[in-house]
Amino acid sequence: MKPISAKNTKTPLAIEKKIHGLLKAVGSDDRAEIAVTIFRELWDVANLRSPDQIPRWSGITDDSTPIELSVQFSPTAAAVRLLLEPQADPASPETYWEAGATLTRWLASRWNARINTALGIERLFKPTNSAGVYLAMGHAVEFRRKSPVFKVYYNAMAQGPSRSRQIVGKALSRLGFQKYWRSFEALLGPLDRVELLALNLTKSMRVKVYFRPLQASLDRIADLYAISENAAAGDVERMWKAIHGKAKCEEMRPVFLTYELTDTTSNRPSKTALSIPLFPGLANDAVVTRRVSQLMQSYDISPVTYRRCVKELADRPLAEEKGLHSYVSLQRTGPNVAIVAYFNPRFYYKKYGWIARDPVCTWPSGVVSSPRK
Repeated sequence: MKPISAKNTKTPLAIEKKIHGLLKAVGSDDRAEIAVTIFRELWDVANLRSPDQIPRWSGITDDSTPIELSVQFSPTAAAVRLLLEPQADPASPETYWEAGATLTRWLASRWNARINTALGIERLFKPTNSAGVYLAMGHAVEFRRKSPVFKVYYNAMAQGPSRSRQIVGKALSRLGFQKYWRSFEALLGPLDRVELLALNLTKSMRVKVYFRPLQASLDRIADLYAISENAAAGDVERMWKAIHGKAKCEEMRPVFLTYELTDTTSNRPSKTALSIPLFPGLANDAVVTRRVSQLMQSYDISPVTYRRCVKELADRPLAEEKGLHSYVSLQRTGPNVAIVAYFNPRFYYKKYGWIARDPVCTWPSGVVSSPRK
């Protein structure tokens, strides 16, 4: 892989402060220094552009900000995570994929990430053209107490939606999950999309398949959620009504279902996460915060820490904020429930708007796009 240029990659101080603020909000001040160090290194190696420059294209967020922050809340703890998209010039799926492949190898040399399993499937997801491809590769880090945990995300649709099932099937077969895939593929309908495959860069095998059923009814989503061994009847309706009330999910931004695979002998995922969109479906972030808080309380999770996190990330009163939240996710392991809130740092929306929603332009930028020389 070619080395990544690190020009103009000064880390935004505002985001460093927000990461520090999130860790303080969840009671992990002791991890703030190492978290900021990791963020600076990732920003540099991923060749991200200063927010005061014209944005490159990114499909990570609605305004093409190439990073996303998230916090997982359980009854006893909270964990802060960072997702980013490695980039390059000239911006294209092909150059971004090269940048992502380089970052994967850097994580092994710098942070002892276990990447051999990832390298075994990496090339399956190499983009073949730019048409309809909105993401090349992503990387995430969870700032844990002992050591950071890294993850890589591959775009199942990098060679077009029509090939995504074939590519994911090949990847899961290489990883030993043929039994699961044969069972799951039989359930897919014509409007069901397999969009991402994620892999923890650790010793233990942990694979996630991100699935989006388009125009799905609440009953259809509930059936898909119930596939896992840890699903609980009623989670889907309970979660949807807490966030969106009587609104029809068929008429809104599609949900994500994430299937976690850990047992190669099983034809069922070990657990399922349901991610429900918060933007643009709700009026503002004050409404979002209130409804997410109510959802957390219904599962006996105190919203106090969550509200502290929102306060650290907001730039204005919440009633004046929009798009700070993107999704909320519910993850169940037996009787234990965790709720994850996803946040957009929003580098560009004030100046350029939501350029990654229904984009007219993508590569090399949602703001300007011109023929390559």
